[in-house]
Amino acid sequence: QRGDAPAETAPLDPALVIRRDVMRSIFGEVLITNHGRISLVETLRTLSGHLARCGTSLVRVADARERARRASEDFLEFDRDALDEILIKAAAVHFEPDRVAALRGGLERIEGTLRELLATDLDPAAVDRLQPRLAREVATLEQEFLAFYRELERHFTCDFQGILARVLDRYTDLARRQHITILTEPDAARREPVLVEAAALRLTLDNLVGNAVRALADRPERVLRIAWRGDRGQLVVRITDTGCGIAPDRVDDLFSGRASTRPGGGVGLARSRRLLGHTGAVLELERSVPDHGSTFRLRLPRPVATADHESRKDASA
Repeated sequence: QRGDAPAETAPLDPALVIRRDVMRSIFGEVLITNHGRISLVETLRTLSGHLARCGTSLVRVADARERARRASEDFLEFDRDALDEILIKAAAVHFEPDRVAALRGGLERIEGTLRELLATDLDPAAVDRLQPRLAREVATLEQEFLAFYRELERHFTCDFQGILARVLDRYTDLARRQHITILTEPDAARREPVLVEAAALRLTLDNLVGNAVRALADRPERVLRIAWRGDRGQLVVRITDTGCGIAPDRVDDLFSGRASTRPGGGVGLARSRRLLGHTGAVLELERSVPDHGSTFRLRLPRPVATADHESRKDASA
């Protein structure tokens, strides 16, 4: 019978837990596009583009002015507040105070430029004068936010391969005694950084590996295979066993905390999914066939620099 692996817990300083929770919240709000851009600055980039086209024949000037006006108002009414909220949270836990001050200054300059533009009713002469300034201010703001984000990344980045190796070490003796073969693919020692808290990833891998080892007990074929590959900004991990599988009527409850019949079990996978979700990681059951085994899939986001490198490598292949 499959069951959840026991989790190790240790007391934590409440102040550190609160700071970590706030930083995790900020991390989830500073959204990064697949091209390594700050999503909340997208309105400003769009606005700058509309303003640049006001003096060209690519589109009707009146249409470009109206789009620029709407983008300006949207930023001042919505996006500015969202960016301010991020900086308020960061200041509350004393995260990167100098960078937070620089970002606040950048937002104030952009707001001043936008209000000056709107006050002229986007007069062509004012647009010609102010659009280059706005473009510079937006570019500077985005670079500052990317640096801010990378500092957050540093706190939430861990080495998948290193954590997996430590988890597998725990089960080496048990696997040997039960004649279980554990395969990892690729077998290379290359470091795989992922944007997941180390404790959450360790808990998840410990649950999945421990569950698989128990599911393989007394099976005619005893193989546990762990494979991973990069895929569009993610590390996709598949953990496949040839164990007892999961009954169809239990699949829906698998992540509810009610799936295990083992006393005290059934909460590990649910807790793992919840903890992983804080940084955008996904844990799901890919397939399971009773008496033939199961495959669980992890989708772990990768740091911006790693994802960019993989994208360039794919493009040149």
